[in-house]
Amino acid sequence: MASAPKSATASCPGGHGRGRWCCGAVRSSCRQGYCGGWRRGRGISIPRGCITFPTASIPGEGLVVGTVAALRPEKNIGRLIRAFATVAAGTTTRLCIVGGGAEHTGLEALAAELGVAGQVGFTGPVAQPAALYGQFDVFALSSDTEQMPLSVLEAMGTGLPVLATDVGDVRTMLAQANHPFMTAVDDAAYADGLRRILADPDGRQRIGMENRAKAERDYDQETMFQAYGRLFSGPNEELAR
Repeated sequence: MASAPKSATASCPGGHGRGRWCCGAVRSSCRQGYCGGWRRGRGISIPRGCITFPTASIPGEGLVVGTVAALRPEKNIGRLIRAFATVAAGTTTRLCIVGGGAEHTGLEALAAELGVAGQVGFTGPVAQPAALYGQFDVFALSSDTEQMPLSVLEAMGTGLPVLATDVGDVRTMLAQANHPFMTAVDDAAYADGLRRILADPDGRQRIGMENRAKAERDYDQETMFQAYGRLFSGPNEELAR
């Protein structure tokens, strides 16, 4: 297993989360997990695989909410910034937005308009974003639409609780304990979810542990490789069921 990095490739204001390091190898090790092959007229779905990494403590005060996303309209990072401004303006909590895209300038302007520019950091494009998950206390997904987002798998593998809109396969991906922090695709509901998860330190820790356990059990890289190996080696009645 790769050793944990000593520093992240980029940083955000207040980037000193409770201490979960995730090696940058995660993103390159995660692959699309749906196989279009057919057995006896039935589809076969193989979950994506992901390496998980040990945690470590990072000193510092204040919570860090983080997201990793291309800054495109469907990711609706504006919803996250609005929720953050509603819940955390004027506190020590910080928001770290990892990724680049056409909406970057507009999102910075939105943070300034809402009075939280000093609490919101934008890293811009990061080649190995997985290294930054260790700075987060909560991972946030605010998308209008998704399928099976790699960022959520990476957050789970890092042992993070996830605040997410209830889109795509995200509910299936997350541990059952995380489901109360999945919200409607609605700004008010999302802000309420953020308020609740920030106010529940014991719940965050428990959910993070359960998400990591589910990632190790259901999305382990080696398990994925073995499943593909069985698939490609020939007909397999067990896979076809």
